[in-house]
Amino acid sequence: MAHVSFDGTRHETLREESVLDTLERAGVQIPNVCRSGVCQSCLMRARAGQVPLAAQNGLKDTLREQGYFLACQCQPEDDLEVVLADEDAVGEIPVQLIGVEQLSQSVMRVTLEPQQEFEYRRGQFINLIREDGLRRSYSLSGCAANTDGILELHVRHIPGGAMSEWLMQAGPHQQLRVHGPYGSCFYVAGKTDQALLLIGAGTGLAPLYGIACDALAAGWSRLPRGAEFAASRAGAVLRRGRPRSGRCRSARCVARFRSTRWRRGARE
Repeated sequence: MAHVSFDGTRHETLREESVLDTLERAGVQIPNVCRSGVCQSCLMRARAGQVPLAAQNGLKDTLREQGYFLACQCQPEDDLEVVLADEDAVGEIPVQLIGVEQLSQSVMRVTLEPQQEFEYRRGQFINLIREDGLRRSYSLSGCAANTDGILELHVRHIPGGAMSEWLMQAGPHQQLRVHGPYGSCFYVAGKTDQALLLIGAGTGLAPLYGIACDALAAGWSRLPRGAEFAASRAGAVLRRGRPRSGRCRSARCVARFRSTRWRRGARE
């Protein structure tokens, strides 16, 4: 069996066990959220040893070259010496909580102000990190003409939820951190006549709103038709109207996303 060395201690891996599993079994706490290679919270770096290619899927080439990998996806065949990722490598910055606005009975709009330059595209997602280390993944929404650099998230409020309940009660000016951004689901300018198919439900509509606004702001000529969808129990609605970007020339453009339910198993 391969061994994983971390913080001066050598740990033996079990059959079909990831680096994340091995370290957690040994009592080592490694940041993680999805455990499926999507959120990239468990990013680590190999100081020595060969990292399986599958453990680097979805990472930037610059990170791959430096030996970064996803601990939840890494099942080492040879011995590895690993360390936690550097904050500069994962793009972690401080943010300040600006406000929390109730959009519906169970969905709130959370606005954050980055304390330094933060490049992202609407439709991507970030990990929001509290001072005690608790983290949750949320998609970026909002329209460019209305945000002025402010990050907008749509969060489902789950009573008793570790993060959502805290956000519901937190006052402004709370200090948090943002890790990311991640994902490639965003509008790419240059093809103003391309067709767009955006499908979502619940708080999954939030990033689609941002994508639609970015497309319209970039001069997208194939204006979207109005749509209204019902999802889950109380429903999630994509309402008719005009987007806040002000660039839409049709009364049937996307106006606003309101959600009241999310799929089962969503993180609070």
